[in-house]
Amino acid sequence: MLNKEDIFPIAIGSYGLGASRSESWEDIDDVTISVSDNEFIINIISNDNKTFKNNFIKEKFTRKIISSVKNLAKKLKLIPIIKIDDSPLNLDNYIIIHGSFGSKDGNWFPWLKRKLEDKNLLVDVPQMPVGVGVQNFESWSKVLDKLKVDENTTIIAHSIAPIFICKYLITNKIKVKKLIFVCGFNNYLGINEEFDSVNKPMFINNLEDVKKYCNNIICYYSDDDPYVKYEVEKDFADTISNEHHVIPNGGHINSESGYIEFNEILDMIKYIQ
Repeated sequence: MLNKEDIFPIAIGSYGLGASRSESWEDIDDVTISVSDNEFIINIISNDNKTFKNNFIKEKFTRKIISSVKNLAKKLKLIPIIKIDDSPLNLDNYIIIHGSFGSKDGNWFPWLKRKLEDKNLLVDVPQMPVGVGVQNFESWSKVLDKLKVDENTTIIAHSIAPIFICKYLITNKIKVKKLIFVCGFNNYLGINEEFDSVNKPMFINNLEDVKKYCNNIICYYSDDDPYVKYEVEKDFADTISNEHHVIPNGGHINSESGYIEFNEILDMIKYIQ
């Protein structure tokens, strides 16, 4: 167990915020750390101040502090849980997932991550296992198992990732806040032998069941995707989405078609926050 003098350098020090913390920090009596299963739990104990929790959440640098704690937990390969007086903080988080043979550093993913982090939002962009014999539902699930996925989570997924996310939520019966899918598809083969072999394990026959685990699903796709037929992406969106947007001449909405930024999706995230 560590006290607040021990945790402040971890939670605040890397941002140089110790000198600028507001008076609400003076209402902290103790900060304890514990590990339970695969969770890294920080519990902030206040001095019976009923307004402390709201003040803490409103402070401008609070999300940076939480982000710092999250990064520490990630290094320890644990899921961060932050509590105020034994009550978990329900802070929204965002996860961006790339597609087959893709990279967390490709397309518009780094740009979107920077834009969200500029607003002190919590963002994960994991590198998923890629390659024939490496990429499958089980290997991708192991990556997602290590992240915070709950009713405060928005997931942005591209290409094969949308159907993987649907299958993951249905399989594990996990509810999330919002899903934003880009060029999603299901049960479609014919891109080429390598893509077909890694995509096929992600497909499901109960796609509509994902609506049990998220009631706000938004789909983007284009009218000239060179890899997946328009009708296939439209059918995917029609089956599960609350709304969908067709981008003219958008290709696969990736860097190949000029998408190193994706302002439409950023505007949507701002709209739905």
